[in-house]
Amino acid sequence: MKKIIILLSILVVSFTACTDLEIEPVSQITLANVSEDGNDAEALLIGCYNQLANTLSSRYIDWGDARADNLDQGTAGSASLVNNTLTSSHSACNWSSLYNTINRCNLVINLVPQITNGINENRKNEIIVEAKFIRALCYFYAVRLWGDVPLITEPTLSAEDLKVQRESKTAIYSQIEDDLSEALNNIPGNYNNLLEDKGRVTQGAVLALQTHVYLWIAQQEGGGDTYLSKAESTSKQIFDLNNYKLLPKGEYGLLFSQENTDESIFEIQYDYSKQNTNNLGSLLLQTPFSGSLRAHYKIDQKLLDAFEEGDLRKSDIVYYPEPEQLVRDPFTKKYTGKTKTSEGYSLRDDNMIIYRLGGIILLRAEILNEMDRTDEAISLVNLIRERAGLPNLETGLSKEETKQAILNERFIELAYEGHRWFDLIRNNVALEVLNDIQNEDHLLWPIYETELVKNPNLVQNDFY
Repeated sequence: MKKIIILLSILVVSFTACTDLEIEPVSQITLANVSEDGNDAEALLIGCYNQLANTLSSRYIDWGDARADNLDQGTAGSASLVNNTLTSSHSACNWSSLYNTINRCNLVINLVPQITNGINENRKNEIIVEAKFIRALCYFYAVRLWGDVPLITEPTLSAEDLKVQRESKTAIYSQIEDDLSEALNNIPGNYNNLLEDKGRVTQGAVLALQTHVYLWIAQQEGGGDTYLSKAESTSKQIFDLNNYKLLPKGEYGLLFSQENTDESIFEIQYDYSKQNTNNLGSLLLQTPFSGSLRAHYKIDQKLLDAFEEGDLRKSDIVYYPEPEQLVRDPFTKKYTGKTKTSEGYSLRDDNMIIYRLGGIILLRAEILNEMDRTDEAISLVNLIRERAGLPNLETGLSKEETKQAILNERFIELAYEGHRWFDLIRNNVALEVLNDIQNEDHLLWPIYETELVKNPNLVQNDFY
């Protein structure tokens, strides 16, 4: 039997919050006898999921919430993000971990087709498109944060492979669309296993990301009615799967304390027993749920003031410390449901929800409202409000009033789930809502300074 021996020396961009970017060779990946053992393909794919979890460990909040209006300065280190004065030296501007994840996906996409035994073609195709989904998600983060970014679809084998120019947003979105279209055609609706149904790529996860991408293109990239129609179609298909249901009234908190609920579509899985943790504790929590008297970020007063009287979600979103707990500021309760990893330590293994039905309901409401189907949009918003114990929206709202109502509902419903910054930009209200944003160019993030030094083909974003 012919054996395939593949030896790749792979340069991986390593990232830590405290040190500069370093490009260093990781131990060589050798796929020996892969023609006999499909487990190699599974192992490579697991590496993609693990690296995605590592990437979002801190950036889930940094990228999705910190520059918006639901977080305020906790420690001194958060000031430049919450005040929108960040510079290219800030570690949150480092995209290397995203590209590390993309590189792992590129490995899977390019190597798995060469495996001939120990795995059937159907599973090979599933593995490949799972990697394409993860790659698409990473590029969706990158293009929304930095605009034009490098487009890399082959494994990076040398430092020279990393010295590429930025590609247009149009090219990036085209790649994202292609990856997701292929994924949808080759991925199952479920795996009949709770952990896999919520923690691995499914049809529901693909449709959710497609909906988000199509709506963004419609609102920000000139896609207009064509992409609104695409977003409407994919969002409807999520409901047609009948795989997800909104948790009932009074159970909103279970989304975070229980995890992988019926409402969840795709969650990043963390498990302390497997040394797979995230930084939610140090970013958002205070004692007794972390080892700090002050979180990196604290809840902005604007969010505290936004709760309507009787909103059942407030007690699940906001934690008010007791006097004996020695902390003053309220902080989010969303990630306090699981046991502390250790006394005085801030690493957590709470899952990070990327997509859930509650969020998709509000995205679909936004889509329908943009399509002048405002009454249908209001009905969807009322589903979320009813679960929160709130009265229905008034009848007869205008399209613009409904748009604001949807945005307000997402502000509360999805607080600290990595959406607010992107919601403000997608709805073209960031400059209006955020007083410290100076102009449209300021909405992009600066390219990390070390990337500019190591890659002379990169050009910094105009504002910076």
